[in-house]
Amino acid sequence: MEALHRLGVLDSGPDRRFDDVVRLARRLFEVPTALVTLVDRTRTVHKAGDPGGVLPREQTFCSTTVAEDRMLVVPDATQDPRFADLPRVAGEEHVRFYAGQPLMAPGGHRVGALCLVDVRPREFGPEQEALLRDLAHWVEAQMAAEQELERASEVQAGLLPGRAPHVPGYGVAGACVAAGVGGDFFDWSPTPAGLTLSIVDVLGTGPAASIMAASVRAVLRVASRQAGVAQALGDAGAVLHTDLHATGFLATSFHAHLDQATGDLTYADAGHGLTLVVHPDGTSTRLRASGLPLGVLPVPETAERTLHLAPGDVLVTFSDGLVERFRNSADSFPAVHDALRGVTSAQGAVDAVLRLADAQGRSRADDVTVLAVRRDDAAA
Repeated sequence: MEALHRLGVLDSGPDRRFDDVVRLARRLFEVPTALVTLVDRTRTVHKAGDPGGVLPREQTFCSTTVAEDRMLVVPDATQDPRFADLPRVAGEEHVRFYAGQPLMAPGGHRVGALCLVDVRPREFGPEQEALLRDLAHWVEAQMAAEQELERASEVQAGLLPGRAPHVPGYGVAGACVAAGVGGDFFDWSPTPAGLTLSIVDVLGTGPAASIMAASVRAVLRVASRQAGVAQALGDAGAVLHTDLHATGFLATSFHAHLDQATGDLTYADAGHGLTLVVHPDGTSTRLRASGLPLGVLPVPETAERTLHLAPGDVLVTFSDGLVERFRNSADSFPAVHDALRGVTSAQGAVDAVLRLADAQGRSRADDVTVLAVRRDDAAA
């Protein structure tokens, strides 16, 4: 049961990858029904072949399949005392033939079956058994890949900053709501004068984008200790250009340093352009890109600019996963502006943007990453 639940696929709905294999199985074995099933403690869940189908475990052939370390073949269920009284055999479905190959989770635990069902008795020879085993191994590989992606997502989440830094006179918060394994991250680092903060979006999804995002994070951190924000982005871009170019990735970034004493925010924007400052009087300022994304030029040049954060100002920078939630991307900035009106903390600003993303009601095809800084109303 633990191995099954670690896979994370039990109650995740139909899966097209498994639909492909059951369609193939129906054609190859000339049966009306093929199923990918997962066997939980009290139920059998159909992941493909009968999407969403759930049966009590004791009423299924697959319960027996996962209990044995071999393929289960039932040529005629009416002649097998173990199955003759099952509702699917004795009832209107008239199931007669069943063949099921156990599905193994990583670690060797049996968690389900790839099975064939027919309404007429039939024999099942060695060649057919070998083919069914091969198809089952393909399903197992897909389930293992899903678990590896889940583990990669956990590792990626673990690389994000934990507790927000304490910067007297300011609130700082960030969050990344992942659609899977992707290329977004935010980062912050206290300095003697204040705080360095970044958001980076590697344009792409999947493990490759995640690996590249980790590389950008490491290089930018090192560069930021040795240079101002624009030079740090330029140095990072120069170091990373070969890798970004070779892999076909680009990375946008908003990279800034906040001077705690003055409220001045010095920033450089490499093709990101998704930063907004909402002022207490209800107006807002959009901080546009000041250079091209990393990966475009061998030695990128990004202009450095400075903005003053007054008491009550809220700065929010976010990834394009938020913009993609809107049918018209131009609507995203007015919506963020409205969502930030009246917020009294950086965490409140992050929460407001994430609620806005959820309110769009569109599928999560990309991560939504948000980083916010608010200067206290009482600041001098």
